[in-house]
Amino acid sequence: GKEPGTSDQTSTESAANQHTTNPEPQSQTEAIGPLAHEETSARDSALQDTDDSDDDPVLIPGARYRAGPGDRRSAVARIQEFFRRRKERKEMEELDTLNIRRPLVKMVYKGHRNSRTMIKEANFWGANFVMSGSDCGHIFIWDRHTAEHLMLLEADNHVVNCLQPHPFDPILASSGIDYDIKIWSPLEESRIFNRKLADEVITRNELMLEETRNTITVPASFMLRMLASLNHIRADRSEGDRSEGSGQENEDEDEE
Repeated sequence: GKEPGTSDQTSTESAANQHTTNPEPQSQTEAIGPLAHEETSARDSALQDTDDSDDDPVLIPGARYRAGPGDRRSAVARIQEFFRRRKERKEMEELDTLNIRRPLVKMVYKGHRNSRTMIKEANFWGANFVMSGSDCGHIFIWDRHTAEHLMLLEADNHVVNCLQPHPFDPILASSGIDYDIKIWSPLEESRIFNRKLADEVITRNELMLEETRNTITVPASFMLRMLASLNHIRADRSEGDRSEGSGQENEDEDEE
């Protein structure tokens, strides 16, 4: 009579064990859901923190592949937003550089040409005139206040690059490629200014400036130093070739 009771108790205990052990996977499954949600929210917050950073763009693709389809689309949107913001920052930086304060140009004096020599001197003559040399061999004189061309003086056969007025007397000194220095003084009784010739010279200067816009002019001393350096390099190279040839001949003689 006791054995059946024992079997019933055993079966009851086994059933109880089954009932007690079955809910464990459910509880584990229910525990995984909140953890995954917390992990996803933590990852999303980390991605949001990296939106404005230029140092962590590599973290975004990795998070995208580990996430679900919805998270992938949001990660792609974040990547696009990241690059859009970076482009906007670059554009703002360029605008800031363009907005650098520059001094205002009060007056522009045109007509002369400067492309053959490195230095052209422009000077004031008194309180009402501005003058400059030119590659066309002329001295240009303008009205300081209106920039009107007032005088054209032929001062050199090639280039006028040095021009200096006397500090007190109405005397002007000029020089250029020619082997002399010219002294100018207003000795004419009446004003002599050929407007037609001046317009022709100005037009010719404008055309020549356009043709030589991409030409770089260097001083003659620079070219001489460059040629001397090339000669030294060539001499060193030829000397090295001769030394290598003599060394090869010595090796051949030793082998014989």
